[in-house]
Amino acid sequence: MQKRQQIFLEYPFMFSAGAVLYAATEVVYRGYTHWTMVATGGLCSVLLHMENRRLRPRRMALRCLVGAATVTAVEYAVGTLVNRVLRWNVWNYSKQFLNLNGQICPLFSFFWFLLCFPALSVSSYVSDNIGVIFPARRADGEEN
Repeated sequence: MQKRQQIFLEYPFMFSAGAVLYAATEVVYRGYTHWTMVATGGLCSVLLHMENRRLRPRRMALRCLVGAATVTAVEYAVGTLVNRVLRWNVWNYSKQFLNLNGQICPLFSFFWFLLCFPALSVSSYVSDNIGVIFPARRADGEEN
């Protein structure tokens, strides 16, 4: 499979998987989710995938640490917009220890770190097997 075609398939797949899996995780944990969290989960999944591709030779723990920092930064940016600017009150960590403006806290950064292990494993699998997940087709419709 050509590199451009591979990337064209990988990123939408990772966005969709991240959006669905994050929303499902949040529904299990909190009992509900918000559409902004679906979009944020997809964005974080793509960013994690990009970082994983770049840092793949590094140890998994380091990649997870970078991933947790990325998710925490996105969470802060989205939280500032949806909770403080738009006042939609999607989440509030103000009662959590060492929270920053009620948008992020060390406890959830730790959770993101733990969740990066399976997320980055899926990312690596997708990078290695995208041609198996989405087989290339010739013009006549047959698989290559």
